[in-house]
Amino acid sequence: MKGLPCLLSSERLSTETILGLPHHPISRDWYAKHMPFPACYLVALDPVALHFSVQVAHHPVYDRSCRQGEFREGLWSKDCAELFVREADSNRYQEFNLAPSGAWWSAWFEGSRKRIGVASPSLACAAAEITADGWKAWLSIDRTQLSLSPHALRQGAANVTLILNHPDEHFYSVADLGAGEPDFHRIDRFLPWVTQENG
Repeated sequence: MKGLPCLLSSERLSTETILGLPHHPISRDWYAKHMPFPACYLVALDPVALHFSVQVAHHPVYDRSCRQGEFREGLWSKDCAELFVREADSNRYQEFNLAPSGAWWSAWFEGSRKRIGVASPSLACAAAEITADGWKAWLSIDRTQLSLSPHALRQGAANVTLILNHPDEHFYSVADLGAGEPDFHRIDRFLPWVTQENG
């Protein structure tokens, strides 16, 4: 894939609208293994918020003590969706984690894995739904409260990843992050945004 799609909307997007919009399939596993769990994602930007939505056709493995909308670090230790957004011409980036429970977490970094701050728990709305066929989760965060510059959402780079089927894990990534042990923080291999107008 040459870029990461981002839907641009001139009007505010409701949760119902986001969940009903076409999502993009993820077709890359880190170890090039067979991908038995179909998964797709959507990143969208409206005048108010950045939206991230994932849908996975696999019953999740997750921490059942987590609550909808809870802000909790370490969600990646079980099934987890992740969005990474990098500023243009910079090593600064923000990571968003989203669990099947509807819990979420976010921090920003200067260079690979050098954390410089953690998001405020009150700045986003997150939720999830577990069904007989799998799970879906979504996150909306106010644009004015992002740690990145406004240009990062249009001129920077990004990636969407998934960790599924703990403990026999599959590591999905939209971007080709290279070989070796799974490392989703290879920011030099993130994809440029490909913006698409809604409607």
